[in-house]
Amino acid sequence: MKKILFPTDFSLVANRAYIYALKFANRFDAELLLLHVYDLPHPKGTRVHSTLEDIHREMESEKLDDFKKSLAELNQIASDNGLSHVRVTNLMKRDSHTITPILREASREDVDMIIMGTKGASGVKEVFLGSIAGEVMENASVPVLAIPEGAIFDGRINRIGITTQFSDEEVKVFDRVLKLAEIFDAEVLCVNVDVNNVEFYRQAGATWEARYADNPRIHFHVIEGNDLLQPISEFVHENGIDILAMLTHKRNFFQELFHYNSAKRMAYRSDIPVMAIQAHSLL
Repeated sequence: MKKILFPTDFSLVANRAYIYALKFANRFDAELLLLHVYDLPHPKGTRVHSTLEDIHREMESEKLDDFKKSLAELNQIASDNGLSHVRVTNLMKRDSHTITPILREASREDVDMIIMGTKGASGVKEVFLGSIAGEVMENASVPVLAIPEGAIFDGRINRIGITTQFSDEEVKVFDRVLKLAEIFDAEVLCVNVDVNNVEFYRQAGATWEARYADNPRIHFHVIEGNDLLQPISEFVHENGIDILAMLTHKRNFFQELFHYNSAKRMAYRSDIPVMAIQAHSLL
């Protein structure tokens, strides 16, 4: 891993996630690209073009001053955590959208991972409004680690959880997670929720367990439940999972309404980081 992208709005949630980004960059000896996206208002009505340019020029200057002040706070966070030596490149981009420049910079800079904070959501807001982190998790072409506001990182990752349906496309996901586990010397706990109480998943679990029999750090679990999120949440807390990895697919309209992306929902509700690995990035 050579480059990690860290989008930030300099909120408290983002500042807490910055500690994760710094510690990951430190562990991988990677460059950390800090990206702040901002926009300027576009007043309606008839205004002299030159006057609007003057207004924007003044606002640009104010934005830059705010950016420098916020960077000073992040530099202090790095210093307080003994991570001032981490290589950080600061990017400030003006755009009327936030998600597009994040995805664009991730592609342009050829980053290996995106790490960002996410604030919890619930109910109708969760489904229909989503969040910037959720949209990035869905559309990025590299793994996205979403850090909830309550997460605290001590620099160690002892257990990585990964949800599975024992599908062939998940083999590459397992390989990526296992590489991460090797770096942190962590165990990998694979969990499948059998919502239909069928024997297929237990047989599939035994087959996959045999496939990885030579790797002592990986373990398989098939649990029963009426839905996905509650059993997974319980499994995560009962087993002391530090990061939960999930394969994620792009949605269509009906999936949006009836099968809302599990990785995004977990990221909103979880108090541990959720890593989304996109199916389209594995092709």
